[in-house]
Amino acid sequence: MTLYEYQMRKVPEYYHGMYLDGVTPEEILFAHRRSMMQSLANEQSINYNFAEIKIGSEVRVKK
Repeated sequence: MTLYEYQMRKVPEYYHGMYLDGVTPEEILFAHRRSMMQSLANEQSINYNFAEIKIGSEVRVKK
């Protein structure tokens, strides 16, 4: 556990009105990030079969 996570361990779950309750912007960001990571982990546990996408780019310089 990092120092940042230790300091933010008592931040509540994210909800839409946290700023009205006096929560700091840093705590709101941490709570929202934590909820997004939890939802992503839940989606990945379903084990979708995603195709691998490769993107190539080429840069041409005009002379």
